[in-house]
Amino acid sequence: MSVVQITLASVIMGVIVALVSRGIGAGIGDGRPAVLVNLAVSIPVGAAVFYGVCRGLKVAELEMAGRALFSPARAWFSRQRAKI
Repeated sequence: MSVVQITLASVIMGVIVALVSRGIGAGIGDGRPAVLVNLAVSIPVGAAVFYGVCRGLKVAELEMAGRALFSPARAWFSRQRAKI
């Protein structure tokens, strides 16, 4: 079931990112600065959409992936706070 949910989230993310990218291209063109803006906007939008859809679909692996990604940062911040 998780494979279906993650595939659905990926498809939705792809559609949204394509629309955002196309909108940016139509709005500011396709030169090098526009490509950088496109990347700077499209990547976070894609990540947010994917996360939101996975969370909405209650993908079981989402919590595990979050812990794996953010545990090192939490540990670092905890050590920094302990020094203060």
